[in-house]
Amino acid sequence: MIGAPSRVAKDVEGVKPDLVTPSVIGNASAAGKTVRQINANYAETEVYHLLYLLTEWVKGAKYPVIVEDAGNKWKTSPGTVEGSNLGYGISGAKGVISICMPFV
Repeated sequence: MIGAPSRVAKDVEGVKPDLVTPSVIGNASAAGKTVRQINANYAETEVYHLLYLLTEWVKGAKYPVIVEDAGNKWKTSPGTVEGSNLGYGISGAKGVISICMPFV
């Protein structure tokens, strides 16, 4: 297109993150925390998931949920449950419960 401004895509590896996913702590869920949990059906396996409850979370209230599959390895994602933060990032850590499930 004549006269259209040119745009150069940036390499995402060189962009400093403006949102940092909270570190995984224990297994007791709490507002603003990311926790590691194991479904009772998988208690004897190494399968687990991560749960992030938004900072304004209130027990019994309803919230949208983003469920992420940790099976995608890419430049900035190792493809692991701990290395996945798409749900957290999409929501900007506001108003959404985020769950990261392993690809099994």
